[in-house]
Amino acid sequence: MNRIKVMIVDDNEAFVDELAAFVMRDPGLLLVGKAYNADQAKRIIRERVPDVVTLDIIMPKGDGLSVMDAIMRDRLLYRKPGFLVVTAVGDERVAQDAFAHGALYYLRKPTEIPLILSKIRTVYNRGRLLSRTRKAALMEEPALYNSGNLDTDITGILHELGIPNSIKGFAYLRDAVKLALSDHQALNVVSRDLYPKIAELYQTSPQTVERAIRYAIDITWTHGDMDAVHRIFGYSVKLRRNKPSNTEFIALLTDKMSMDYKNTLPN
Repeated sequence: MNRIKVMIVDDNEAFVDELAAFVMRDPGLLLVGKAYNADQAKRIIRERVPDVVTLDIIMPKGDGLSVMDAIMRDRLLYRKPGFLVVTAVGDERVAQDAFAHGALYYLRKPTEIPLILSKIRTVYNRGRLLSRTRKAALMEEPALYNSGNLDTDITGILHELGIPNSIKGFAYLRDAVKLALSDHQALNVVSRDLYPKIAELYQTSPQTVERAIRYAIDITWTHGDMDAVHRIFGYSVKLRRNKPSNTEFIALLTDKMSMDYKNTLPN
């Protein structure tokens, strides 16, 4: 069994040493690096390419958000790590920013070390490790998204756009596209048909669905990979200054999937 390569980033040396000791005793984990500031973190991540990085938000020479932003945008890094934020910062807005910059999980200190080890595995098993080789393949062959598994392919596109699957809007967007693909008329009445159907699936309100999808789109246009946006959607959004509406964004995604699945989807 391959061991999960783990890197620890925190300016609290005692915390780093304690977590490192637990990681080294775990037969399924492999400690590949420690860093105490943002500059060290970025350098060591690029050198050792860990699978999972536990990351503090507040630290010298930058912060955790700047680390995630630099790494997720680094075109030369062939595989991106999964980021597990472990921090004393409990502000909900900071947590949202962390997810928008690439975090896959957020733990607030103080927390038990065994829980951190468990969430390292959670982050790794989510399979959200972005790689340059996958992006290159998508550029060369957009139809690669047609794996035959619609859920997998929609999820792949949302990941490429930089939408974290830890936010509610991710699941709502995925289901909106699936519903629109099964009923093309649904796009004409998104607020009347799509939102209520999704809300029923998740036992929430249509208004909550609408707001969550809007937040997911905001993340894409603010922190996402605009090269991926242009590659996936083409010139229809290349010159767009403003973010698309929910309906426009769902329509773009639906058109993309419809083209990739044009020979397999029902008419």
